[in-house]
Amino acid sequence: KLNTNGKAKLETQTIGHKGTKCLSLWYIVLGSQSDVEVNIYRKKTHLGFLKLSGDNNWHKEEREIYIDDDYISFVASSIKNDNVIIGIDDVSLSLCSVR
Repeated sequence: KLNTNGKAKLETQTIGHKGTKCLSLWYIVLGSQSDVEVNIYRKKTHLGFLKLSGDNNWHKEEREIYIDDDYISFVASSIKNDNVIIGIDDVSLSLCSVR
């Protein structure tokens, strides 16, 4: 779980996962009209980012992502101001559904 004022980093271990997976996480951004960017890294490789908007409720975000080793890092930062609480919980990787 990640809770932060403005900026923080969360590392999660993903042993046994390799290939294209569906990244799923729950997030909350406390702060009215606040935007947060969560950058995702595999070691030093940037895998992409999520732009999240705050409305003081928990939301689920899903993203297809390629994994080839055990660690993923999430670096969350507030776009507008530092008076923001970011929460990330229940990070998981699974096979993506066929659409």
